[in-house]
This record gives sequence, C-alpha cells and structure tokens, in this order.
Amino acid sequence: MSIASVNSRILDPVYDRASGRAEYRFAPNTLFQSDLRLINIGVISDTTADAPNPILGILGAIKSITLMDGSTQLDSLNFANLWMSFRNAHKSNNDNSSLQRFLKFVQTGYTTQGNFLMENGVLGTAQPKIIVQQPQVYNAKQLDTDRSWISLKDMLPFLRSSLYLPTNIFKQLRLVIEYNSPAELTNLTLKSVGTKTTSSDSLLLCEEVGDSDFKTQVMKQYKGVVFRPIEHEQVFVPAIVGLTEGGVRTSIAPNNYLLSGFNNKKLVRVCVIQQGTDAVVADGNVIGYGDMASVAPYKSAIQFRVNGSNVLAGAGMSGSATGSYANRQLAYLNDAWGVSNIFMGQNVSNLPTTDNIGHPERVGQQDYIGLTIDAKIAELQLNYSRVGVANISAGDTKNQKLVQALNLHVFGEVEKAVVMNQSGSYNVVYV
Repeated sequence: MSIASVNSRILDPVYDRASGRAEYRFAPNTLFQSDLRLINIGVISDTTADAPNPILGILGAIKSITLMDGSTQLDSLNFANLWMSFRNAHKSNNDNSSLQRFLKFVQTGYTTQGNFLMENGVLGTAQPKIIVQQPQVYNAKQLDTDRSWISLKDMLPFLRSSLYLPTNIFKQLRLVIEYNSPAELTNLTLKSVGTKTTSSDSLLLCEEVGDSDFKTQVMKQYKGVVFRPIEHEQVFVPAIVGLTEGGVRTSIAPNNYLLSGFNNKKLVRVCVIQQGTDAVVADGNVIGYGDMASVAPYKSAIQFRVNGSNVLAGAGMSGSATGSYANRQLAYLNDAWGVSNIFMGQNVSNLPTTDNIGHPERVGQQDYIGLTIDAKIAELQLNYSRVGVANISAGDTKNQKLVQALNLHVFGEVEKAVVMNQSGSYNVVYV
C-alpha cells in the first residue's frame, strides 16, 4: 500500500457576508481529514476601547454552525455563544491563560498576585488577589485587528468521531456559519454602545489526503460513525414577585418543566445555563460575562426525573446542614463535564467580601448545572427551585439578581450515527 501525502488547503467561502452568514463547499470525490479549522474570524467595533467578552472571546461572532451534505444535516450547534462560553469555562486554567487567550482572545485563566501581609499580628485582607494573568489591554480599536483560530472539533462532535470526510459519500459537503447581527452583538463585547459587525474575511483550513492506495481504501471502506452532538431546549423561569424590604423577605419558588426535546433519544449528559434577563450593563460597559453568565441563584435545589424516576437520591442537588448547595452542584457538574476553570465565589450568589478578588464583577456568574443521565428518554423532567430575597432597603438593587426572571438553556449530549447502506448511501439516525 502506498503512503498517502497530506496537503493543506485553504477554502475561500462561496458566500461571506458580515453579520450574515458564510458558506464553504468541499470538492467532491476526494478525502479530507476531519480537523477543520476556522481562521480569521473577528468582530469589528467603532468604539475605541471595546474588547472581547472575557469568557467567550472572539467566538461572539458566531451564532450557529452546521455541517451539511446537500440538504442533509450531519451535525449542528445552535446558541453557539452560550455553549462555547460553557466549554471555555471547562478548559484548564493553564489552557485558558496560555493558549485560548491567544487563539480565541478569552480573558480567563487566573493567577494569585501579591504577598500575605501581617497587620497587627494577623493576616491582612488586601493581599494577595486573584487576577487574570497578563490581560491584554484594549485601546486604539485593538479589537478590530484580533482574529480568532477555532478548531471546529470543539463545536461539531461529528468531526471528533469521524477521522475522515470522504466526499465520494458526502458528495455535497458544505459548512454553513451564521454570524450574529449587529443587534445581537450589542452585549457580546465589553462596550454596549456603538456599532459592531463581524469580519467578512474568514477562511477554512483543512487537510486533503493525496492520491494513494490508502486514500482509495478509506473512501471505499468508510463504515459510518457514532457521534454525540449537542442539542438545545429552552424554558423560562418567571421572576419572583411580592417581596419587600419591610414585609415578606424571602420566598421559595419551585418550578417543574417537561423537556420534550430529548424524547426518544439517548441522553448522555446535560448542562443547564441560567441566563438572566435583567440588564447587564452599567455606564455603557457590560458587567463581567454579561449575557454569557450563568447566574447563581440563592439556595437552589435541582432534580432531574427520567421516565418517572428521580436521577438523584433524596432532594437532589440541594443544601443541607453539612453541605453547600453550590458546592454539591459544582461536584456533579465536574463529574459530568470535567473540572471548571473557576475562582472562589463564581458559583454562589454573593460573598461577604471581595477584597482578594481582582474581578468582583464575575462573582456569581459561573454557576452551571451539569449531570450525567446516560438513558433513553421517554419523559424528562426538570425540577428547579430557588429562593428569592428582598432588597435590603428602598432604592437598593443588590438582591435584584436573585428574583429576576431567567432563561434556562438546556444543552443535551445525545447519541446519533451515520449508518451506511449497501448501495453506498447513508442515513443519519438517533441511536
């Protein structure tokens, strides 16, 4: 068998419109490796000191992405901003500080700065601080020149599972990217003012296998693939009302949801992002992660029910006399999705002091819900409870975030397969 060469190809889009969409088409009757990379993605702002969203980076440009063969959908990712924010939060601290801040321009990845100081015989509170390691300074329209490098295996699990893309089988293979509009970009960078668009000069980098016996064999013997795409469902949590600083101060607000989007599918893992609906802007600046935050409620309690039975024992993810509700929830999340890149206070509603935190605006903005389900779904329910807390006094809004309405974005990892037929055609099916 002859040894195959691999040639790098840069595909220009057949269509690319800023804040619209871009489409790339692959040549038929050849073989590509699946490590596709999207390069030269950017966001352009007319505000001088604008900067990328800290947890999302330049990925704020992309609204959705779909891999298709003609009119057949192989894989897709909707609400890509929220999902990629979550995935960035689950890369290692070293990965975010040393790699992702150069490839995607995220501003996470933390270090401790300063020394422990003694004040009157006890440790002082001013030092040290948890800060982002060497954050990039944005001025003179620096954002406009940043261009991102994105491995599409991070967004499309089909590409992680299929080592090759034979276009004798996927004869009209194409990649479609939908960009965020100027209105949708409003809170996806630091500045909420001005006009923003996406760049219109993106490129697709891929590797084509050269002519060889190996290439011929792979194209003839492609067996299909089993993969785990990410699907999305959304439910609404109403605001908690009726609380006053001089009357009823707290109230438990239970909500039960029937999630029908995963019926008749094998659901492997689930992630819930608790997106706030209140304004995330102060003086023209987006606060922390803005709309990409997963807001930490107060004394939440979470339970999933699959086919009539509780997934978790007892009261599920909830607090007790010996355990924090937030830390129990974080433990389930890490078991399902891997270790979080998180600092103290990001998964709780408030801290008594933020003196040692260099980014206090990010406190309470990284509270994800995650769980391994690993079951075929006939009926899936989410029991979601939180406690609303009144503001301390008239005119105070500190606790408003604890009673605001929420959008719960439920992302589920399901199981699908490309099944080959004897005729050389294929079907995309749920397993």
